[in-house]
Amino acid sequence: MSKTEVKDQGMIALSQALPRMSMDLKTFWLRLTNTGVSDVGVVALVDALLGVSHLSKLYLDLEECVAVTNASCDKFAELLSMSSSLNEISLHLEGTLITRDKAERVRRIKSTQLSSVEIRA
Repeated sequence: MSKTEVKDQGMIALSQALPRMSMDLKTFWLRLTNTGVSDVGVVALVDALLGVSHLSKLYLDLEECVAVTNASCDKFAELLSMSSSLNEISLHLEGTLITRDKAERVRRIKSTQLSSVEIRA
């Protein structure tokens, strides 16, 4: 098993634990800078966050996670479009394979409805 697969398995385990603690979860902050996590782990995490009904703030740092691509950005877009409680988001995507154009499209999804939007790519 590669290092990326191990990191993704950790993200999947975290994602599986989220529904059990999601009743009181309003802020989610996770820094994964240069950890080697890939789209597999990020997509699993965002899928789990979709089930958190009261999430109002999301801070996710994926800087230098070179196996993260536009597929993760599509999941961020899904989260933004489906979440009615989310009002603050910060995504740090520098050093990933997410294109600046794709990140900008995600930023525009709900930028008028969110109190704070920061997406760096």
